[in-house]
Amino acid sequence: MDTLLERRYAALVRFYSDDAPAALWARTEVDRPDDFRQLQRLIVPRSHDLRPDATLCLLTLYNEMILRPYRGQLSTLGGDRLPSPSIGRSRDEFFERVEQSLDVIFARLADVTERPISSHQVLRAIDGGWPQLSKIFGWG
Repeated sequence: MDTLLERRYAALVRFYSDDAPAALWARTEVDRPDDFRQLQRLIVPRSHDLRPDATLCLLTLYNEMILRPYRGQLSTLGGDRLPSPSIGRSRDEFFERVEQSLDVIFARLADVTERPISSHQVLRAIDGGWPQLSKIFGWG
């Protein structure tokens, strides 16, 4: 894994710890409402065959594991601002990658016979599409 992205994931993990200092929250802007609304616009209209748990699974995974690590403004405990990975710097290019990755997932979900589609099937589609998803986001 890219070391910068690993540091950014580690910064986000600290938000979930019981001893996360309030100063960390004050120095870190992880929410970008316009970015999240764009994410919703890319996922929700395509979710007509998904159960609510499956739609929520996609929204939360993309928000927590892709949108925030790539686009959020994150700082270390020492106060140093972590630079954004190159993939997250251009909003338009970033969301093109998000859309490409969703195309991979929804193409795999098209083959699922179970309707409505469960969150388990979404996870299986992600797992099956991992080689393509890794290339899209530079994970491998």
